[in-house]
Amino acid sequence: MTKTTESMKYLRLLAWLVSFTLLMGSMTFNIACGGGGNSGNGGDRNDPVSYSLSIERHNTSNLDNNRSDAILRDMQSIITINDGPGDVACDVNFSRNGEVGVFNIGSGFINSESDFVAVNGLPGEIKVVNQINWCGGIAPNIIGCAPVPGVSFVVVRFDESQEGILWLHEYGHNKGLNHRNNPNAVMNGVIGPTHKRVNRQECDAFRNNASPELAPARFPRYEILQDTMTIDDFVKQQYIRGVPYEEAIKYGEKHVPELLLMLSDSANMAYWSNIIVTLGIIGDERAVIPLIDLIKADHEGLLSRDLYNAKTSAIMALGYLINKSGNREALDFLKDCLSPHNWDASQPDWESPFQSAKVDRNIQLSSVAVLGLTLSGHPEAIEALQALKEPMASETEKKFQSLISNTLDQAIRDCEAISRDGLLQYYRERMKQ
Repeated sequence: MTKTTESMKYLRLLAWLVSFTLLMGSMTFNIACGGGGNSGNGGDRNDPVSYSLSIERHNTSNLDNNRSDAILRDMQSIITINDGPGDVACDVNFSRNGEVGVFNIGSGFINSESDFVAVNGLPGEIKVVNQINWCGGIAPNIIGCAPVPGVSFVVVRFDESQEGILWLHEYGHNKGLNHRNNPNAVMNGVIGPTHKRVNRQECDAFRNNASPELAPARFPRYEILQDTMTIDDFVKQQYIRGVPYEEAIKYGEKHVPELLLMLSDSANMAYWSNIIVTLGIIGDERAVIPLIDLIKADHEGLLSRDLYNAKTSAIMALGYLINKSGNREALDFLKDCLSPHNWDASQPDWESPFQSAKVDRNIQLSSVAVLGLTLSGHPEAIEALQALKEPMASETEKKFQSLISNTLDQAIRDCEAISRDGLLQYYRERMKQ
C-alpha cells in the first residue's frame, strides 16, 4: 500500500470523526436546551420570550392604558419570579400593543355562547367586559373565560392586586393549559393572592409562541376540590368559573341557616354572590323569600359591583332552586321578570354600575331572568321562553327581544336538556377538559 493511499484513508477517517463529533454536539445542545420539546418556538430556556398583547374593552367598561400596563407588569413579575417549591422562574415578558381599544359589540355582558363568540372573536388578545354568565355553559358571576387553546380571552375587572394572576391564568388556557389542583398554582381554578406558581411544563407552554392549532371551542371544566370544605370556607373562595355546581351539591339543608345568616350580614357582601348561588343549588325553599327580597330591595344611587352581582346571581339562583324544588313562587317571579317594564315597579331608584340608562338596566335584568328560567329546566319555563319569540308591543320590549334573539334558541335547547338530563349532566357535558 502506497503512502498516498494510506494518507487518503486517514483523511477520510478524520473527516468522518469530525462530522460525527459535530452531530453529537448538536444533539446534546438540543436536549440540554429543550429544543424540539414543549418549549416549541420558545427556543433556549435561557432566552426571554416576549408577547405584545392588544387589549380591548367594552365601551361601558373602565380600563385605561396605565392600569393595563400595571396588570401586564404584574403578569410578568408573577411568571418570572420563583416563589418557592414547585415554581420555576419562567422568562416571559408582556407588553401592551397600542392603545387600549374600545368596542361596542354586544351589551358588555356575556350571557350566551353567541355573546362570547362575538366578543372573543374581535381583534386583540384580551377583551374586558362587565359581567360573564356563560363560559361553556350558564353560570353566575364568572370572572374569566378562555378557550383551550385559543388566541383571545374575556375577563371582567377584578381586585387590582390579583388582576395579573387572572390575566395570566386565562392566557395559560389560551396556551393550552387546563386547571391544576395545586393550592399555589396560577392555573388553579380558584384565584388567590398566593396563586403565583408555574411548573416546568406550564412554563414551556407559556414560552411556546407558535400559533395554536384551533379546534372547536373547548373550555376548562369547573374546579373539582380535593376535600369538602366547611360551608364558610366554600363560599369564601374566588372561583374563576363561578361556584362549581358539582361541589356545591355536596352541601345540604343543614347548611341553609348558616348561609342565610351570612347573607344578612353586609360584611360578607363580597361573598354574597357565592352564598346566593350555593343556596340556590342546595334548593331548600327557605331561601326563596330571602332571595326575592334581595332582588327587590331598593337602594338609592349607584350600586357597588358586589351588590349588583348579588342581585343578578339571585335571579339565576332561583332557577337552580326551581330545578330542585319546583317552587311556585320562585317560578312565577322569574316569569314576571321577563318583562323589562316590571323592573321599574320593583327597582325604581338604584343605578347599575355599568349602565346609566334604566331601560338598559331593566333589559339586562330581564336577560338574566332568561338564564334563571333556563337553569330551572321547568316545562313552564320552556313555554315562557318560547313565548318571547312572539311579536312585542313596546319599544323597550322590542329592544329586549332584539338583544336576546341570537341566544333564545340556545336557551330553549339548554332548558330542554336540563329538563331531560338534569343540571349535573348539563355541567358535566359542557365542562369536560
